[in-house]
Amino acid sequence: ASVKSILGQDFRPSSKRVIFAVIGLVVGYGLAGISDFGITEGLPPDAITLITGGALSTAAMILPGVPGNVVLIIMGIYDDIMRALAGLEWKTLLTFALGSIIGILGLANVLDRIYSRWRDVLNWLFSGLVIGSSKMLIPANLDNPLIFIAIALIGFILVWKWESRNSVVTNESIPDKING
Repeated sequence: ASVKSILGQDFRPSSKRVIFAVIGLVVGYGLAGISDFGITEGLPPDAITLITGGALSTAAMILPGVPGNVVLIIMGIYDDIMRALAGLEWKTLLTFALGSIIGILGLANVLDRIYSRWRDVLNWLFSGLVIGSSKMLIPANLDNPLIFIAIALIGFILVWKWESRNSVVTNESIPDKING
């Protein structure tokens, strides 16, 4: 349902848009299939992974409608970050924060230039990534798949309606949003 906020009011498909959505879908689905993104089970992520995750997830959050947690889920460090927050693991949190600062300062202007030039196709690419990577949210062993499908459908409808009610389209650039 977050696809609605990514695409905004522009749902008109074109061949170019659909191609980018399919590319995003395939890449997101493929990345979601990579077990733990190269992270060893049971071990905390290394500093490079935390910095990269912080930078990419924060940069993703700068873009309208793109959830940064999807990056963390794809990289396989979402649970590690949540555990670090719950346990106040300062070394992990500060390393991740360093990556977040790099993401904001280093990527904001680059993303703004890229996004302002190719907003149309990038929104469709990001939508495909979100849909494709949602494979990771589905439990491997479902006791009752109908209940899971019903709950997922209810969640989808609620988010879709919420986005419809609260959607506001602006033409601000990304640095304008950051600088307030």
